Amino acid sequence: MSTSALLFAASLATAGPAPDAGPPDVPSAPSPSTEASSPAAVATAPPLSARTLAQAPVARGPAALTPGQAERLRAYQRQRLRVVDETELRGGTAAMSMAAPTPGPGRSSNVVVVDPFYTVHTWGVYAGDQRLSPTEFFRETGETFRADELDRRIERDQRKARRWMVVAGVGAASLAAGVVQYDRARDLPQQLLAQQLTFGGLGVGMTGLMAASFPATRAARVAHYPSAVVDRADAEELAARHNRVLQERLGLTEADLLLLELADRL
Repeated sequence: MSTSALLFAASLATAGPAPDAGPPDVPSAPSPSTEASSPAAVATAPPLSARTLAQAPVARGPAALTPGQAERLRAYQRQRLRVVDETELRGGTAAMSMAAPTPGPGRSSNVVVVDPFYTVHTWGVYAGDQRLSPTEFFRETGETFRADELDRRIERDQRKARRWMVVAGVGAASLAAGVVQYDRARDLPQQLLAQQLTFGGLGVGMTGLMAASFPATRAARVAHYPSAVVDRADAEELAARHNRVLQERLGLTEADLLLLELADRL
């Protein structure tokens, strides 16, 4: 928000009629002889006197907006909390199935499968133009206990995901060892051992990846989406309480907030 926008908003808010200059002059009615001699005089508007022009409403110049007041309004705009609707675009992953060549001169066609895009409606909390995570939102509103509890919850899920990823890494190592062992095998027992390492490592790796995906996804969702940890009504109440405290601390009035809202819409 620029100072010029604030000045223009202030001029719109303070525009009004000029001070009372007394009752307007009422033009005298034309005489009957004048009406009879000149019919056009009836349709002609009487000239405006100086007092009538002074009583007409005029727009005043921009109101005086001190640098300190403008700075307080900008500080309030940067630090105020807002609950904003969001729309996310998801999907769109593509997969291609390569078919084997058919006998003869022709070849089978390739099949392309594309997942359609779809929108997901959610909401977020913003401090000015910056989006806040749920933990940052709780700390901004003074809910430090809830923020600390949420941090512990995210750390616990991330720790579980890391442990399962270690299991997946062990499975990948077993899979690689089985492939190398099978390539170096000289007899049937060695080949059987290599197969056991390969398929066992494949199973352990897939299990570790799938098990790690659940806590990792939960931690990412809780760390990004406020709707996963708090109701929207509760979030709006916390934001309103924070904005009231910020307004009192900066010494802003309701008229200042209305001026700020008008400047945001310009």
